Amino acid sequence: MPPSADALPDVDACFDEARFLELAGRAHAFAHKWFRFQLRGLERVPDQPCLFVANHSGAGYADVVCLLGELGFHFGSRRRVVGLSHSFPLTIPVYGDLIRSVGAVEASPEAASAAFARGHDVLVYPGGDIDAYRGLHRPRDVVFGTRRGYARLALEAGIPVVPVATIGSHWSYLVPPGTRLVGRALGLKRRARAEVIPVTIGMLGVAATALLAPWALPIALVAAIVPNRVRVTSEMLPAIDVCAATQEITDPAERVEAVHRLVHGALQSAVRDMRHGS
Repeated sequence: MPPSADALPDVDACFDEARFLELAGRAHAFAHKWFRFQLRGLERVPDQPCLFVANHSGAGYADVVCLLGELGFHFGSRRRVVGLSHSFPLTIPVYGDLIRSVGAVEASPEAASAAFARGHDVLVYPGGDIDAYRGLHRPRDVVFGTRRGYARLALEAGIPVVPVATIGSHWSYLVPPGTRLVGRALGLKRRARAEVIPVTIGMLGVAATALLAPWALPIALVAAIVPNRVRVTSEMLPAIDVCAATQEITDPAERVEAVHRLVHGALQSAVRDMRHGS
């Protein structure tokens, strides 16, 4: 039984429309100047609320800034996209308050239900850390692992899924091999609901600089924080009516897997075939 309206979280409690519009404009300008960002397929977004399901790379920065900046600039205040976030970024002082004010909420089925009930769209990156911190040798992979919450959410809410495929952001931060192994060794999944330690080549450079040339540490920190100036392109794929597409499947678990195959398959195919430019 779905939760009552009174039991749902208030996804609008921290949202600041003026700040959102201001930052969306800045993010849009930055994305176009720095990443030469292009978003294709906006005409495919249905009129009713939908679940945007996106692949994640670039250490969780470039793709999110590009997409949310573009959606905010395009839709303005007439259509709000609620981003479901891992709990950790929301706890970071200043930064956590900032992303809450522009629409981020802690990921949960209840938060998504509340967003849909208010007529909002919802954006999820099911792969999270395991997708964002793929090694350099996997630029065109879409990695969701065993995460299927998005598929259950789409079925329970009865809303269309719009896959959002992105290429290019993988190179905005360079992730060395072995980060997942280190994450497992440190027990990140148990401690922080994450599977990969967020280490990039830039961060390793900061550590080396601190040891070998402490005087150059400020320069190394700036170099590690600023993303590489790569080209990023996203595309809204055709909406999928996952309820209709899987209505003949009676087993709930099998139905969830069928939704995952549809959505993940569409994303993986698009990411492998996409090219920059029109």
